[in-house]
Amino acid sequence: MNYETTREIEVAIANWFDIRRHIVVPNVSWGMFGYELDLCVLNTTSMCAKEVEIKVSKSDLKRDADKYHHHDRNGFLIKELWFAMPEKMRGCEDLVPERAGILFVTKNGRVLVERKPTANKLYKKWSEANALKLARLGAMRVWALKQMVNRTVELKKELKEANEDARMLAEELELEQNPGYSCAALRAHYARVKGGEE
Repeated sequence: MNYETTREIEVAIANWFDIRRHIVVPNVSWGMFGYELDLCVLNTTSMCAKEVEIKVSKSDLKRDADKYHHHDRNGFLIKELWFAMPEKMRGCEDLVPERAGILFVTKNGRVLVERKPTANKLYKKWSEANALKLARLGAMRVWALKQMVNRTVELKKELKEANEDARMLAEELELEQNPGYSCAALRAHYARVKGGEE
């Protein structure tokens, strides 16, 4: 892992914010915001939230430069805006809004604070109901992820079985095309195949 993809940076940032002290949920929009947050980080003690924008390329950052970040809106629930990027993007800091903090993630997953954010003075603390909604969304993501992991395990097993079948067919084809082939494994397989026909 070299911490240059969105997924790798998400994990590094979630760990940096300490998932034991914060509710950290990726890709939040459903039922909570009018736009999607790459990461929503809620401090469960202060009930203040941070938004983390993850950028992995300069072009991605340029596209974001003109985007209006809604956390400035009166009474909104985001106190701080952060931009997290792989360390290879040093030199792109001028494309990040001045009010936003900047985090760089090194190739070994270490998070470096380049700049702290300016707090949104209009933010409101989260209610317990909103915090519970965010936690529920995070829990739903865990179960969806477990379903994907289970399906991946099933597909790997099916692929392994298909590869074994293909290998055996290739051996049979080689044996049919070259009956004098001297490979002991092929002769044994041929004997098994012939024995099964009886």
